[in-house]
Amino acid sequence: MPDTMTVKERYERALKLLSEAIPEPQTELKYDTPFHLLLAVILSAQCTDKRVNMVTPPLFAAFPDAATLAASNEETVYEYIKSVSYPNNKTRSLLGAARTICEEFGGEIPDNIDDLMRIPGVGRKTANVMLAVVWNKAAMAVDTHVFRVSERIGLTTNARTPYETEKTLVSHIPADIIPKAHHWLILHGRYTCKARRPDCLNCTHRSLPLLFQKRKISFRHHRKQTRQITLSHPVTTDYPEVESTFLFIIEVIGTFAFAISGIRLAAYRRFDWFGAYTVGLVTAIGGGTLRDLLLDIDVFWMQQWFYLGVTGVALAVVIMFRKLLVSNNKMLFVFDTLGLALFVVIGIQKSLAVGYPMWVAIVMGMITGAFGGVLRDILINQEPLFFRKDIYATACVAGGLAYWGVMALGCSEIAQQLTCAIIVIVLRTCALRWNWSLPVLSYDIPENRKTKHSHKP
Repeated sequence: MPDTMTVKERYERALKLLSEAIPEPQTELKYDTPFHLLLAVILSAQCTDKRVNMVTPPLFAAFPDAATLAASNEETVYEYIKSVSYPNNKTRSLLGAARTICEEFGGEIPDNIDDLMRIPGVGRKTANVMLAVVWNKAAMAVDTHVFRVSERIGLTTNARTPYETEKTLVSHIPADIIPKAHHWLILHGRYTCKARRPDCLNCTHRSLPLLFQKRKISFRHHRKQTRQITLSHPVTTDYPEVESTFLFIIEVIGTFAFAISGIRLAAYRRFDWFGAYTVGLVTAIGGGTLRDLLLDIDVFWMQQWFYLGVTGVALAVVIMFRKLLVSNNKMLFVFDTLGLALFVVIGIQKSLAVGYPMWVAIVMGMITGAFGGVLRDILINQEPLFFRKDIYATACVAGGLAYWGVMALGCSEIAQQLTCAIIVIVLRTCALRWNWSLPVLSYDIPENRKTKHSHKP
């Protein structure tokens, strides 16, 4: 069915459907003063509203205004917010915000975007949330839900950044309903037009002719351009545009290392080039795929072809240096251990970024690090390292516990990540050097039972 709707008609229709489905939209963050809303919005970066609402009541009670928070210290504030994602950075942001508000704005929250963005921890999205919710101004805060939904239902077309989405929406939505439209799009994206499993049958926009034409390309195009799980620094920007460089490097190196380990074993078993590439790819993406499915988030490699390219580079490296890599058994250990350590870090980081508790993050770190190797060993028809008595999965758990311990000490996130990776590498290396292993769970069958249950040919 061709799209005959004008841009104006499309916006009018979309907003009408949203208003009928959600007549009185409101923020799901709980607060009692503008200052407390600001704290809640800062804490909500890369964290669920549900988790933030669990943390804020005692925080608000302890710090009723900017002055009391400004007089506090990092150790005290950290204890109140340690269960949210990135607690160390957010602790510094909360304290910096309170002190700036007291020193530059007389303890009151400013009501314009330029002054708001001078406050530590406040980017464009947070500033727009404050303007729309507190002062009912025509400000459109674009988070991942707004960014995704706007594209899917045809309000924006090929927007490359959240700022482009914001400008487009503000230029077409009447100023008096922009604050409501912001919540309409967020709530529609959160509960109906979800990232991985959109509930299209119950979607209020199923009657829009454009939707079904765009959806064929919109899911693919949108996921290519935007990462639903961003590991961007939560207090440097509100918009999910750029990943942390350090974590990105970790992910690339980990993908490359695991791909090398898989391709190397496939070459040793005399697989052809395509078979070797497949084994390397499965090794590199297997753990992350299971992790993302369990966390109910977009599968990372389905959003960017980059990871497939890294595996291709790994195949080229093995082909060029096959004598060194294939004939030397230590090479498998080096690349497998490096990939294991780095993927444990990535698994923990991504789990914490979406608001899961630390114990879940440790399990997801183990799955991210170990499951790709399990699939690799199954494909080449050998017993997986995960199920042997070697120190393998145990090293992942130990690395996760070390991460937790360093986090509890209030160290920086890079220190947490490095400590985790180092512990995994050291345990795997020591296990190989001194033949460390876990006790074997075995049971010796008595001789009389062996005879009784034996079958003669």
